[in-house]
Amino acid sequence: MLFSLQVRPAVATDAHALAALAIQVWLDTYATDGVNDLLGRHVLDAFTPSGFAALAQDAAGRTARSACRFYEKHGFSLKGRTWFALGEDRHENHVLAVP
Repeated sequence: MLFSLQVRPAVATDAHALAALAIQVWLDTYATDGVNDLLGRHVLDAFTPSGFAALAQDAAGRTARSACRFYEKHGFSLKGRTWFALGEDRHENHVLAVP
């Protein structure tokens, strides 16, 4: 089966799907030993439909933030790095965008 990928700017109606996808990817990446209260609170606070709707209204909404190299394989490039705190630990977050 041939895989096809289309990239377009997010719109407000994508917000729920983007929030759900972000939670799924984040948990798959960082919660490899299961979900505890700290991780559950983090993802539910960080990846909300209202947050993604706000990003879609802003030009920065076209920037994808992910720790996953999947996007690089599909034309995204690394534009920078940010860090987020979870409990006492800090974790790197790659900032990717379509050129």
